[in-house]
Amino acid sequence: MRQTQRPRFSVSVVIPTYNRAQYIAEAVESALDQTRPADEIIVVDDGSTDDTAQVLARFCEPVRVVCQENRGRSAARNRGLEEARGDAIVFLDSDDLLAPGSLERRAAILESSPDVDVAYGDMFIIDGAGRRVGVHREYMPGDRPSGDIFAALALRCFILMPAMIRRTALEDLRFDESLAQCEDYDLWRRLAARSRYAWIDEPVGYYRLHGSNTVTQSQKILEVELEVQRRFFEMPRFAELSRCERARAYRYHGVKNNILGRTSLSRHYLALAATTAPESLSSHALLLANLVSPSALSWLVLRRRSKNRKALGSVAGGHDPTERNAAPKDDPAMP
Repeated sequence: MRQTQRPRFSVSVVIPTYNRAQYIAEAVESALDQTRPADEIIVVDDGSTDDTAQVLARFCEPVRVVCQENRGRSAARNRGLEEARGDAIVFLDSDDLLAPGSLERRAAILESSPDVDVAYGDMFIIDGAGRRVGVHREYMPGDRPSGDIFAALALRCFILMPAMIRRTALEDLRFDESLAQCEDYDLWRRLAARSRYAWIDEPVGYYRLHGSNTVTQSQKILEVELEVQRRFFEMPRFAELSRCERARAYRYHGVKNNILGRTSLSRHYLALAATTAPESLSSHALLLANLVSPSALSWLVLRRRSKNRKALGSVAGGHDPTERNAAPKDDPAMP
């Protein structure tokens, strides 16, 4: 009896774009020039007014262009997800690139590991001209765990956008269109409550720094990041974490509120950390620092953070990759 051949595990790449005529062709070509090409590439033109449409007109199957009125990148990603038919989805920003073997290796992981829903990795950092200036993890150190990463994500966002996601895991999940930044962090949060992640110890793409994509309102980004982090605390999954894990998340939240000058709110979360895990000396020390000199606490944290990021800022024209369309990805200065 002849066996029926199993259908190939298919991959959809979704590229939202708005006025990125300068970069969009290169992004699409990076998804085409793969050792294992995407089965479909869906470009959602979010109401561009530049030459984006003309640039995209030269592409044919498997590239498909979907146009909509300008509604923001979260709405564009959600539209792309609605259009996608692949077993796995990769969201690629239109000024970034995929590494040549990116889709093949990660598709193999999801296909062979049915318990894993997200495969993510590092990214090379390039400048506007495409010159490589570093690797993201060199400037944003910290753990990149596999498996159940919910507790780690409750501290900070360390996942970059071109992660590969099993489509069935996204059945009832969409990007929150009300968030101006950190919408990716919010999606990873909800996925991590019920899904397992796999870290690939190699860059899966190229993260481009250029003048038009550098967010300068750092305070606003941190405010939105804290809103997303607060949503962790309201989840039933958070209550299942150990006392030490919950206390550490409260510490991070408290220190970041302190940086924003929210002294009372910072004190609340640092006190919550201290009472959640009374044996934690870090919680008591940070609470004491907040009570004695909130400004000194903020200065110390920001000084340590700036040391970790100074090198990249010098080679990238002063741009900080932690301030590009997302929350700060990692904070080694945090306790």
